[in-house]
Amino acid sequence: MKLNPDDFAKTDTRIGRKKEHTVRALIDAVNKYDLHCSPVTIRYMTTFPDEINGCGRDDERFPHTMYGLLIVWACYIHDAEWGISTTHADLEMANIKFRQNLDKIIDKDSANTLMKWIRGYRVRSYYNGVQYVGLPQELRNKGLTSEEDV
Repeated sequence: MKLNPDDFAKTDTRIGRKKEHTVRALIDAVNKYDLHCSPVTIRYMTTFPDEINGCGRDDERFPHTMYGLLIVWACYIHDAEWGISTTHADLEMANIKFRQNLDKIIDKDSANTLMKWIRGYRVRSYYNGVQYVGLPQELRNKGLTSEEDV
């Protein structure tokens, strides 16, 4: 689904821990890579831009690139998806979309098979981090057990 920047009033809103990107740039990336990102996710980012910190938690950062390839767009979307999640299943689905979005960026912009394979291995590390370290913490933060809703 292609997103139209004109459908969002605040596309000049700056997001990211250093406010280095705009929502308009994110929408351009969503369209370029065909990323999983809904209008609700974009609206969350324009309403709560400080909740979008990029790759990693507030106290722990991960690179916004994978061997020279900018992958921060997947991280921004993942942050917003977690922000709007109200159930354990929502959080798990956000993690799956995160992995798929990373794969889409790598598939489109990796120059050769070797770089695609190396970056793909690193995607698994990022996914395992959000699934097995971040998810339990986020469940606690939202007051959820593994199977209950907010």
